[in-house]
Amino acid sequence: GGGENTLIGRYFMEGVEAKAESRLFVERSHPKHAPTRSMVTVEGIDALLIFEQYFARSEQITARFLELSDTRMVMVQGLPRADAGWIAQLGRPEVEEILAADPEAVETRSFRLHCGCDGDRMARALVQFFRHDPEQLFDGDTGAETSCPRCGSRWYIDRELFERTAATFPVQDSGA
Repeated sequence: GGGENTLIGRYFMEGVEAKAESRLFVERSHPKHAPTRSMVTVEGIDALLIFEQYFARSEQITARFLELSDTRMVMVQGLPRADAGWIAQLGRPEVEEILAADPEAVETRSFRLHCGCDGDRMARALVQFFRHDPEQLFDGDTGAETSCPRCGSRWYIDRELFERTAATFPVQDSGA
């Protein structure tokens, strides 16, 4: 993945079948554990409220997310037997007061939005699918455009990079 304390997000607006409900799909990865996936039904379009719904429904944790500035967010997470009503009513002034009163008592973690994809990684993925039939990918062109399935970034992979990657990247056992 993208490394420690990174978030990768992607939303889809095209080619999505209309449903009566909205769903949030979450994949969590940890270097020492297998990835876990979950899906929850959510309401609304406010991302922070959707995250609160996710924590309530999937993690069974009361959480409140607030935007303090353009680059600073805060998550207040309830411990077992926490007053869910008190957490739900927290606003920016209350959270800023808590942070100012005793910052040492508050756990802080920094996160960054970062996928970690690059042209080499995308080339390796394409080699896995098209190693034995590159023409299916290139269709007579000098390169092909692809997008990262995790973050949606677009990458142009030319034949030279594809062939160099195919020559050095080992064949993956599809049965593993």
